[in-house]
Amino acid sequence: MRPVLILFAKAPVAGRVKTRLVPPLTYEEAAHLHTAFAADTIDLLQQLRDVADIELHTDIPTDAWAHCRVPQRLQCEGDLGLKLLQALAGALTAGRPRALIVGSDSPTLPLAHLHELMESNADVAVGPTDDGGFYAICCRKVHPAMFAGVEWSAPSTLRQTIEAAAKCGLSVKTGSPWYDIDTAADLDRLANITGMSADKVLKEGDRAPEIRLQDDEGNPFELSKLHGKNVVVYFYPKADTSGCTLESKEFSASAAQFAKHDAVIVGVSPDKIEAQCKFKAKYEFPFQLLADVDHYAADAYGVWTEKSMYGRKYMGIERSTFLIGKDGRIKKVFSKVKPAGHAAEVLAALTSDE
Repeated sequence: MRPVLILFAKAPVAGRVKTRLVPPLTYEEAAHLHTAFAADTIDLLQQLRDVADIELHTDIPTDAWAHCRVPQRLQCEGDLGLKLLQALAGALTAGRPRALIVGSDSPTLPLAHLHELMESNADVAVGPTDDGGFYAICCRKVHPAMFAGVEWSAPSTLRQTIEAAAKCGLSVKTGSPWYDIDTAADLDRLANITGMSADKVLKEGDRAPEIRLQDDEGNPFELSKLHGKNVVVYFYPKADTSGCTLESKEFSASAAQFAKHDAVIVGVSPDKIEAQCKFKAKYEFPFQLLADVDHYAADAYGVWTEKSMYGRKYMGIERSTFLIGKDGRIKKVFSKVKPAGHAAEVLAALTSDE
């Protein structure tokens, strides 16, 4: 049998979901937002439908997501620990090699984070959130007491879950962190990332948003780990196309000069890891190319925009570059970039204030 991906979501009843977002939202608005979050998460899971089955588990019957056309089951009675245990144990007992449960509160979750949990060899792999909980849990084995004593929706939830599983003799691994949307502050964070309007476009002096992606070799990349260095992040539409090749080859030819000024070059596009790997190998680029398949980074930097070709509108990358200083703040923004001569333009900006 195939692995199974399970979305846990409460039925979107006003006054019962996302109540911590009231105010600023009304109960009806919070329920509508919850509906949208869950639908977005189903869309995310659907990207793995070739390798895993998908199920929706709700607390009470609902047709809120009937249009998504995924099998739906009811959760058992009891606390969250019991619900998780029954769903995981049921899937594994049925012969599934592993089962992953994801919540509906992280609508911008990168697909790579779920891949990481699914590919773990640990008995239990959890994806941590920055409030002390977890956005997903993937199991190859379970134990009846693996959630014993866990306090849910608390800053200690993740720690207690790991400790409880370890006490049962289960091996545990922690995946890449993310955030969920529980409070008004979280809602503002989401708006700043996904809903950039003209007055929210990144500008010089702004702190550069974090980038957590996989590079051309499938290795994890975190922008924050380059703190203390200058960083050139250039966004390009598609690997191995004429303009993107020209731009990348010019950065490659100037890489040694950038290095003299303690600058790291990083390319980002919506291409898959395999495409980035071939692109880099073909031209022997001496820097990392990141796979932004879910356009998380492009959204965060405001370069995932509506484009038009031959009268057809579609979403894609607006070719842009961000020069980030050693303090993690943006020194220069280059928008609507022309590939020819761009690397020299960025190098000039890097050295202008030295």
